[in-house]
Amino acid sequence: MLGTRACGEAISTPSPPIRRRERPPLSAEQRQENRVLAYTQQGTLHVIRHIKIFRVLKGVYRHRRRRFALRVQLIAALCNLTHACRSWLLQEVQYKNPAQLLKTRK
Repeated sequence: MLGTRACGEAISTPSPPIRRRERPPLSAEQRQENRVLAYTQQGTLHVIRHIKIFRVLKGVYRHRRRRFALRVQLIAALCNLTHACRSWLLQEVQYKNPAQLLKTRK
């Protein structure tokens, strides 16, 4: 929620997936909507998992309320940085021979 507000995008409540019925079965369009929703939800849950690795945000926050937003932003920045470094390293390994990559790092 904080990320979408910061970007200036409109916040809408997520719609639940369309339930499967026996008669009539789901149309192809409804199935596609469910797939898109599941794909988006999976990414969101992965991000929440990365943030909850930090103990401060795992449970009930018991510190000063004023500093909560600052801590969330700092932890989100760390998560983004680790994600960016991981993707950069994967690109380096993909384009180079791993043996050459280890020689250039020393």
